[in-house]
Order: sequence, then C-alpha cells, then structure tokens
Amino acid sequence: MRGGHERIFTTMLHGAVSLTDNNLFLQSEFKDGEDLLSYSFTSYPYDRIQSFLDDKVTLQKIAENGRKKVIEKHTWLARAKKIIETVIYHKHFMA
Repeated sequence: MRGGHERIFTTMLHGAVSLTDNNLFLQSEFKDGEDLLSYSFTSYPYDRIQSFLDDKVTLQKIAENGRKKVIEKHTWLARAKKIIETVIYHKHFMA
C-alpha cells in the first residue's frame, strides 16, 4: 500500500499523535517515533506504545513535528497547489 488516509493527516493537523500501520508512502513522508507512531499488523508493540504514553514530553514533540509536516505538505490546499503546479508544468509540453 502506498498512500495516506485523510484521517491520519486530520488527527495530526489537530495536534494529536497518529498511531497508524506502516506503508511506503508514510515511510517516505514521516519518521516513525518523530512525526507519528507506526506499527505492523504482524507485530503490535504494546511496550513501545506504552513507553511513548509514559513520556508526555516526547509525545508532545511528535505531535508538533507531525502537525508541522501536515501543514507543509498534506492539507487539501497543499494538494491543490501541487495539482496546479503539475498541470501548468505539463501544459508547457503540450502546447
């Protein structure tokens, strides 16, 4: 799977830490343990998650980092701007 769901970005945008399954897209855009928390369906790391829940300072930093990245690249406005840039870029080659 190579995508991110709006719910992941919305939680991060509102200042929460997203706990989500991992995929290639999320790995390329976010750092596990720095911008969000990821897990695998084959091994659910209860101890790791509990350690983050016990460390409120780190949890707050993850929330802040994730929110910053979402604002920069993963809002509807950021997506619309990227689409417009791409259309304008390709329009030059089709004229």
